[in-house]
Amino acid sequence: MPGKNFIKIPSIFMAVSGVISIVLYLVIDLILACGTIDTGEPLGWMVVAIAVIYTVFAVLEFHAAAIGIKYCDCAEKAAFLKKKGFLLILASLIAGASNTIFAILQGDPVIPALTSAVLGLFFPLLYTYGASLNEKAGQY
Repeated sequence: MPGKNFIKIPSIFMAVSGVISIVLYLVIDLILACGTIDTGEPLGWMVVAIAVIYTVFAVLEFHAAAIGIKYCDCAEKAAFLKKKGFLLILASLIAGASNTIFAILQGDPVIPALTSAVLGLFFPLLYTYGASLNEKAGQY
């Protein structure tokens, strides 16, 4: 399949980062829930909400990566992988937007948040591109 490596290589990176992110975000969620909201920080609820959203996105990323590794050379699953890729792109856009909005509300520089948002799209775009290549190859 022409898109095999475009799916498999990003999937490996996404699986590793997904596991690390799940563990870290669960710990961060606990710390933030206990500390930030209790201190009465004005944006504390937003910080916790972002951490919870990131945890959900990390689980989504790991699931998509596991499926990508398993079905990277399967034309029948290409459409499903493509849908998963679009979900990952959407999740990356939401994460980038929330980071940028939070930076603006905190008065922090926006450039690092925007840079992170753009870099966060790299693997989901490759994953989706590979799924598109496999989908086209399966049609012929």
